[in-house]
Amino acid sequence: MVTTALDRARSGDGEAFRELTDPYRRELQVHCYRILGSVQDAEDILQETLLAAWRGLARFEERASIRSWLYKIATNRCLNALRDTGRRPRSAGGPAVGLDAPEPTRRTEPLWLQPYPDALLDDLPDAEPGPEARAVRIVPTRANGQPAFAYYVADAPIAHGLAVLTLAGDKISAITRFGASGLLPHFGLPETTS
Repeated sequence: MVTTALDRARSGDGEAFRELTDPYRRELQVHCYRILGSVQDAEDILQETLLAAWRGLARFEERASIRSWLYKIATNRCLNALRDTGRRPRSAGGPAVGLDAPEPTRRTEPLWLQPYPDALLDDLPDAEPGPEARAVRIVPTRANGQPAFAYYVADAPIAHGLAVLTLAGDKISAITRFGASGLLPHFGLPETTS
């Protein structure tokens, strides 16, 4: 009979539990940090999350992945912590006493956001750029006596358009984008990169 790490963890094997949860530890901490805005609070909530997961492992029904289940626990713990902060005095890590924090642009943003150490991001599995991060080739030209450029997306067969910069002195005062690739031959530029 083959026993999985989940089965071993359910029977009380702490090493098997770490085997299940350690791959998600850093990303869970970042998730908590994004909600709470504090590295220390994120680490505390991560510990609470892992403790709750350890205690609730027998009730894990495997309808979702371990990762999803841990995120749900972490999110709920973070939200509970945010609700509880209104009942506790503000910690010394927040804005200085006597200074009012600026009004947030959205009520869901933390009032005080501590810097997050880049070193803690090194082990995250999703370091690769997502699909929105596509290579763009820019070809300079001029239009209306102003600098301009055509831009081509690497995986698209045609140009995405032309952008004209309007200068005021040595500063850019406006950028006008034209999405029609049919304009490019008028500037001596190809419509395609291939």
